[in-house]
Amino acid sequence: MTNQPTAKTTPTLTFVPAGGMGNRMKALSAAITLARQCHSRAEIIWFRDGGLGCRFDQLFLPLDEPDATLREATLTDLLLHDRPRRRNLYVPLCAQRLLYEGRMDEQACTQGMRTHFDFVEWATGKRAWMSSHVYFMADEPPTGTYDRFRLIPQLQQRVDRTVAEAGDDVVGVHIRRTDNERSIAESPTEAFIARMRQESGGTRFFLATDNEEEKQRIAAAFPHRVITSPRPADRRTLQGMEDAAVEMFTLSRTRLILGSAYSTFSSAAAGIGHIPLEIVKKTVI
Repeated sequence: MTNQPTAKTTPTLTFVPAGGMGNRMKALSAAITLARQCHSRAEIIWFRDGGLGCRFDQLFLPLDEPDATLREATLTDLLLHDRPRRRNLYVPLCAQRLLYEGRMDEQACTQGMRTHFDFVEWATGKRAWMSSHVYFMADEPPTGTYDRFRLIPQLQQRVDRTVAEAGDDVVGVHIRRTDNERSIAESPTEAFIARMRQESGGTRFFLATDNEEEKQRIAAAFPHRVITSPRPADRRTLQGMEDAAVEMFTLSRTRLILGSAYSTFSSAAAGIGHIPLEIVKKTVI
């Protein structure tokens, strides 16, 4: 039986988005959808960590959601509401078991998504805590998942300038490298070059990548046709995260994205722009 709110308890979903920018965006949207469906208030706590080391307001405008609030994590949140893990000696887990009537971590959310768990029944009427890096309310993020995210003006202006300079016939290319071994294996650079050569000679390419060597290689393969950031790709700094946000939203303004396998960045950019995404994969002989 579904629990119903009582006079003593205000149904609240305390949610901690995890992972990188694209993962956080889709997980946050799932949490707001869940809270709305179970008539709870969503309290989103934004932690800066190795996955994304900047504040929400350094990238995005405030969320326009009447039943959801988002705030930056405080020292108290680190003790009570952070994701329990080895680095914090799992201290928040004890607090969460006392503070909440139900809790669900990243692994449980992902498993629930795969098994079509009834998150609405579970969360209705409760004070619940959740953390996720996936859109756990469906197998795939639905249309409109990313519509609530708007860049701050100075970043949006950079997107608009690049789009204006690029012209009309532009294909987006996202090559994921660094620590994503599956993406590197499934979407090698040779496959991107081969696919890009199928486009007409008048097509330009907006390249987003986290690897400087990839920029040079692609630019050499397509002289005078590649647009990319002149700044080093470094996702560990605020400037690097700003550049990543600008690249994601610029990709969203192209006519097609050639994306990397196992990368939320590619799918998020396509979702923002409501444009086609083609995952580039190596040819299997």
